[in-house]
Formats: sequence, C-alpha cells, structure tokens
Amino acid sequence: IAPFSWVYGIAVNLLEGVKSVLQIGENDPGLALLLVHLNANLKAVFNDPRSMFVHTSVREYLFDGVRFCINPQGIAKAICNQIKESGSKTIREQSDGSLAFSFFGHKNGSGHDVYEVHTGKGDPMKVLEIQKLDDSHNLHVWLNGSNEGEASVCNQINGTDASSYPPFRQRGDSMYIFSADICRSVELFYQSDIQYQGIPGFRYSIGENFINDIGPEHDNECFCVDKLANVIKRKNGCLYAGALDLTTCLGELYIRFLLPIIAYLYAQRGISTLP
Repeated sequence: IAPFSWVYGIAVNLLEGVKSVLQIGENDPGLALLLVHLNANLKAVFNDPRSMFVHTSVREYLFDGVRFCINPQGIAKAICNQIKESGSKTIREQSDGSLAFSFFGHKNGSGHDVYEVHTGKGDPMKVLEIQKLDDSHNLHVWLNGSNEGEASVCNQINGTDASSYPPFRQRGDSMYIFSADICRSVELFYQSDIQYQGIPGFRYSIGENFINDIGPEHDNECFCVDKLANVIKRKNGCLYAGALDLTTCLGELYIRFLLPIIAYLYAQRGISTLP
C-alpha cells in the first residue's frame, strides 16, 4: 500500500492553483529546519524502509496497526515522542513502546463513550435522541460564547447517532444526527423521494452549513478554533469553505477535514493480497 501517494493526489486536486500546505512549510525557516531533521531520521522512525511503499496486510493497515518507531534513538526518539503526545486516535502505543497506525483500530471493539438517549415516552418524535454524552448535555470541544456557562451552537448535541431516525417524517423536514467521529451535530435536509426495493422513502443530504458556510457571518464561528499554523485561512482564523479544523476533536495529527472526498480513487492503487 502506498499511503502517501493518494494523499498527494488529493492535495493536488483540492489545492490546484493555490499554495499547498507543503509549499508554505518550505517557505517557513523554522519548519524547513524541522524537515531537515525529520528527513535525516526517517529510517529510524519508519524501521529502515526500502522504499516509499509500505508492505503490510489489510488487517494490519485497517485494524491491528502498522508498527513504526521501534526502539528509536536520539532525534528519532524525540520525533516519536512528539507523535505519541499528539493524541491521535489512529495511533496507539504498543507494549514494547513502539507505535502502530491503523485507520479503524480505535473503532474496533466496545466504545468508551456513554450515551443517554430518549425513550420516546411522552414524545415519540424524540425517540433515541441523544440527551447526554458522558453525563454532559454539551460537548467541550469547540469554542463557547462570551456568556459564561452557555454552550455554543457548535458544542450542542442534537439528534440521534444515525443508527435510527425520528418517526413520522414529512417532505421538507430537516433533522440532526450526531457524529462522534468529527465531534459535532450535523443537520440533514430533505432532498427527494426515493424507492428502495419497492419501499418508498426520503433521501437526505448535508447542507452548506456543514462545512462550507462557517464563520461569523453564519453565526457559527465557534468552529474556527484557529489551531493550525502555516495554512491558508481567513483573517478571523476560519478556514476557507470546504475545510474544517478538527485539531481540538481528534488531535494534532488530524489536520483538516476536506470536501469533496475523493480518496477512494487514489486509495485503491498499490493494494495487493498478502498472507
């Protein structure tokens, strides 16, 4: 699997015609010095790779984890400690002190979050709506307003976990789901009538307020955590339409959430079956 080739392809498509994050990094003297040390210690961090391709199994890549930072020394050890302290959910420390990356390892098994949901008693329209997450009515991830103790719209928990939806839907109704993966509630809008194996239904889709219409002009600047340095962003700290800073949600190794998602076209390159 070539984990970096398809990421490069995404960057080229999304950032064509503007400065890329990599180019900005090269123009920053401090980051340029850091890259020199990183390049000099790539072998120690990534187990003396023979090429830019990582040979692994699908199970390791998705769940068990691809190991790296195995007994690093010197600057390589400092780099690995920095990776470990970033708090990324996709990277886990192993019993021998090494690190392992996997796409879905943190999703495999029982979750640690405790949800309190509405039973629908007294109001069937609220059945399975999330009332509390880890004994809290709101998140503590995004920015809050100036009023002390009042949760911002970004930190509000609305809707179900998407395993079920409110009953008695009507055309034109919108609804919310809560996604723990991106630490936010997402509003879904009625799009059209559909048929699934002869059963009539409604199709819903995200709206512009999901990731495009973000900023003070849309009353949701609380999503603008402004944790990313040396990236293209607006003067108020908000990223441009189509990008969302998930640093406070998922850790520093998660740079941005981008639309459109075109990773599949690149991810399937270089995959081979291993025993």
